[in-house]
Amino acid sequence: MQFYAPGELVTLSCPAGYRPSPPVIKCVRNGSQAVWSETPTCQQEKCEISRTWDSGLQFAHEGQFYALGDSVTLNCSEGYWPSPPVIKCVRNGSQAVWSEIPACRGVCTMAGNWPSSVSAASARTEFAVGESVLVTCRPEQYEGSPAWVRCTETAGHVEWDTRNVSCVEVCTRAGNWPPSVSAASPQTEFAVGEWVQVTCRPEQYEGSPAWVQCTETAGHVEWDTRNVSCVEKCPRPQWDPRLRFVPDQPFYGQNEHTTLSCSGGFQPSLSVIRCVRWGQTRSHWNAWSVCAWGACRRITENVTCAVTPRIIPGSLEISPTTIKLHWTCEPPKSCQGSWKIRAQCQLDGPLSGPCQRQRLTREQPLQGLDGTVTCSSLHPFTSYRVTIFGGYPATRSPSTVLYRQRVTTSETAPDKPEIEPLDLSTKTLKWKQLLPCKGAIIGYQLNITARREYNSDFLEVKALRVNQSVTKYLLQPWRHGTNYTVTIQGLTAAGLGQASHWDFETDISEPDIPTNITALSIYSISPSSGTALLPLQPFPELHGPIREYQIIVSAMQNGSEADTCRSPGLQPFNSSLERDVYLAAVLPAHNLTGPTDFVLGNGARHYGYYNAPLRPHRNYTAFVRVVSRWKQVALDSPGTLTAPLGFVSSQARS
Repeated sequence: MQFYAPGELVTLSCPAGYRPSPPVIKCVRNGSQAVWSETPTCQQEKCEISRTWDSGLQFAHEGQFYALGDSVTLNCSEGYWPSPPVIKCVRNGSQAVWSEIPACRGVCTMAGNWPSSVSAASARTEFAVGESVLVTCRPEQYEGSPAWVRCTETAGHVEWDTRNVSCVEVCTRAGNWPPSVSAASPQTEFAVGEWVQVTCRPEQYEGSPAWVQCTETAGHVEWDTRNVSCVEKCPRPQWDPRLRFVPDQPFYGQNEHTTLSCSGGFQPSLSVIRCVRWGQTRSHWNAWSVCAWGACRRITENVTCAVTPRIIPGSLEISPTTIKLHWTCEPPKSCQGSWKIRAQCQLDGPLSGPCQRQRLTREQPLQGLDGTVTCSSLHPFTSYRVTIFGGYPATRSPSTVLYRQRVTTSETAPDKPEIEPLDLSTKTLKWKQLLPCKGAIIGYQLNITARREYNSDFLEVKALRVNQSVTKYLLQPWRHGTNYTVTIQGLTAAGLGQASHWDFETDISEPDIPTNITALSIYSISPSSGTALLPLQPFPELHGPIREYQIIVSAMQNGSEADTCRSPGLQPFNSSLERDVYLAAVLPAHNLTGPTDFVLGNGARHYGYYNAPLRPHRNYTAFVRVVSRWKQVALDSPGTLTAPLGFVSSQARS
């Protein structure tokens, strides 16, 4: 309708989601005019929190009004739960109302004063005030009979009524029972004050047996384990799956070690590990090679397997003092970076013995995929071990042998032999046998040079070799009056070594009478002039320099002329003294260069001696004495050449 008479009522409505306020208006008279009792409006429909609800309710989103469709989550104070936990603003006819009228309802849960000694027979977790639930004592720590507990509310506080619960706490093999021990008794529950003997579980722990006691402190029952001293063994490491252990076992005791290797040609980063104690109850693995003076380095990183480098030897150059080995390395990943590689040349053999050796060790780091190992300043003819080591990882010192070869340095010429002083009486040269320090001695070479100071034309040279077992040599022929230089050298495959030498001079000896000259022949005897011709010829200087020829005349008749003429004190002819033997002449050797006739008795003087004429009617014998003289030593021939002249008479002269 468009118009309403005074006194008429009009019921209002609004679009969905809104409501009229007020819902009814009335046409009333105001003086001479007809007006509405109120001015209506359309207001949005909302649910309002009622002040009459339970005062313990708590709203997740605090507010007075909520639009249609809004949900509100409710909470209550401790010991209570909202019922329902969520309410929603919904339409009821033309009004917005809450889906339910909420309230805080007392409940008991398995928290709060729920006894820790019991467990519920029901699977439920919430119980309303007045509900009861059957409980039993927890068997692992308590003993007692089943009982009922009831959810109660007193002065607004909700809790369990546990007066019927009578669980007594005991010590069992749970709680603080040490996992490292096992009990000697089969009993599983122990009252406060009881003792039980325990031993360390041998498969994982080690230690001495001990006693533990069930104790109670401040209402809490537990084991007193102060006497237990079990140390946990080292478990088998769970490192690289390619690792192999020898021995292989689940646990290892204190100071037990195991050797590591890798399958498939790989190398472990540690080769031996040892189990050592760490603190009072634990053990740990340490590297076997770095445990010294009671301090061990604990292994903190995993042991891994890596491809072992392969060293491929190339050409080998050997000299008496140097070894050069050319090498290549593969694969590249192991040779460059992940491994530390080092080469070493070390004396191979004892230091004692006839050939003294210093313990020379030459080391050289290797890098890259190829190169040369060079070891210098070595001993000749000596065995060395050429070794290439690898260390994985590269932070560790190389200890794995990648390559090893025994190499002997080349021979070199030997040292000079040690000689003994020459014994002229034996005419033997002696020396000491050389040691094979620079090479195998295969013999000795002697070089013999003979010269004579008084004869520049004389030279004899002889070279000879003897085997390694010979240590003396008889010098033959032995030349008198000769300067000798004899050198001796050891001989190895490398050649002749340094020379030792003897320098000596032999004494002169009596002049040697040639075998083809047995006697002198006298001819052209002249009794009238008292002369005779004595043929002479120079003697060879075999035993020393010939200095002079002495002409001796003897008129003795008793046959002792030869002995007398050997006397060094012969006097020259003296007319006032009738000498039976006298020195008639001395001829210097340099004047007798070839065969010549000496006139005996010609009355001439020769170097202070008088060649007196031979007297008639006497028998004479002529002697020639050859004199050798050198460096204050004078010797004459051991025998003299004689020439009997026979009877000299006047008739013969005529």
